[in-house]
Amino acid sequence: MSSAPHLPPKSCSIKWHERLRSLPWLLFFILVSALVSGATAILISSWIVPSILPSGQSVYMVGRTVDGEAIPDPRFQFMVEERIIEIYDTRKKVDDTFYPVTSHIASAMTLSSDGWAVAHIPSYTPGQELHWEGVGQNGQTLSIEQVTVNPIQELVYIKFSGTGRPFTLFAEWRSVSNGTGVWTISSTGQWQTDMLLGPEKRSAESSLSLWVPHYAYRLISSYPAGTLVITEAGNFIGTVDTQGFVIDAFFTFEKRGNIFSGEAISYESLPVRGTLVDGFVGSEALNEVSGFLVESFETKATSSLQVGDVIVRIQDERLQDTWLWRQLLVAPETVELTIIRDGEMERVGVKKQNIAF
Repeated sequence: MSSAPHLPPKSCSIKWHERLRSLPWLLFFILVSALVSGATAILISSWIVPSILPSGQSVYMVGRTVDGEAIPDPRFQFMVEERIIEIYDTRKKVDDTFYPVTSHIASAMTLSSDGWAVAHIPSYTPGQELHWEGVGQNGQTLSIEQVTVNPIQELVYIKFSGTGRPFTLFAEWRSVSNGTGVWTISSTGQWQTDMLLGPEKRSAESSLSLWVPHYAYRLISSYPAGTLVITEAGNFIGTVDTQGFVIDAFFTFEKRGNIFSGEAISYESLPVRGTLVDGFVGSEALNEVSGFLVESFETKATSSLQVGDVIVRIQDERLQDTWLWRQLLVAPETVELTIIRDGEMERVGVKKQNIAF
């Protein structure tokens, strides 16, 4: 007699029995899915993250420290350096191929995709650019098509040949202050971490022009003139000048429209000269007021502003002693000033003038 077929115990549910049999396969598919998800995440971070770096939200900061010295992440360093153009004197070129160190003119930071860049060149005179050429990170030579100058900050804006170039983003000026960590990049390609100090007054002279930058940041270490300064995220702050001050790119940022169109550089401001004063003596309510005492006019005087006036507010904002020129640069064409005249406070509208070079 044949034996009866095997039946599960009465306490065993056939439905659950089948589910338990399929459990190993279910676990296998879950494991495979997890591995695929992890691989996908790695690919996304490798392919997509670098493409968003120009937004200024860089994920690559200091990178690591070697023998006590901070070095940038290689990808971050490449991203920044492909925006730098080295300028050389073609008259010193050897065998039409090599440039000696003495032929280097300056390092320029690219500002636009169509080739505009800025460099600190204090010795520039018109016509020198006829003997210059740029060299990109990949060794490509670039001819110079146009030049315009900002003599107050000793900056030269240069239009290089070619289009589609990667360009820098400017620093967020409100986040740039005393103690801000930065990278410096020398003309020899040396990177170094540093910190902004100040701003400090550039001259001991008490009398100053409203439209001229009289304060600037310094760095802890000393650097050659023309050294580029960027934020830890790679955004452009400015260049080091011959006195060791950082020429910030605020003016360049505000005037980028004029620069990119090749127009002559000019300041729209108030051609007024005077002194910063504290504790102006007037009525009791005005004893603690600080401001700018108007002493003379560098061009024709305006009817609404007089010698002896003390400017205490610009566009209803308190004077920023260190950044007066910035306040006036961004103010509207007719700027509203709050002044103290003959001990009384009043408001006047003054039209800015074009201060051409």
